[in-house]
Amino acid sequence: MQIIIKKKNCRLTKEIEDYAVEKIGGISRIGQIFKKDAKKGGRVPKKGKDLIEVFVEAGKENLHHKKGPVFMVEAQIFLPGRKIMARTKAEDIKVAINELKEEIERELKQYTKKKIAVSRRSQREVKKEFHLAPGARFYRKGRIREEGL
Repeated sequence: MQIIIKKKNCRLTKEIEDYAVEKIGGISRIGQIFKKDAKKGGRVPKKGKDLIEVFVEAGKENLHHKKGPVFMVEAQIFLPGRKIMARTKAEDIKVAINELKEEIERELKQYTKKKIAVSRRSQREVKKEFHLAPGARFYRKGRIREEGL
């Protein structure tokens, strides 16, 4: 997973950049899911590119604002087959980064649930097409041994 940070209308200290990479880098566990899919025949990244790319833009929205939610943090995450965007504003840049992380996690959770639901839906369709006789029964192993069936 590659994280690229861009500054806008301000200078970010090394501490804040490290903080952003640490917080947003926590979503790298999602990358493990896509690596498994790539091994099973899913989308494989081009040579020299990562499977997941994260672009983060942090800084002040305008130079003339002094009060209220001054800092803005925006992230774009490019996943196989989808682009996730999240944007937050806050009075402190660290608070904005924390809110952004929560929003990204919410979006990724929704994305993974949808991916699982699609596969289960196709499995249900196969099961409906698989017709059995009305008298056919499936027994657990223990019941078969007990009843001698």
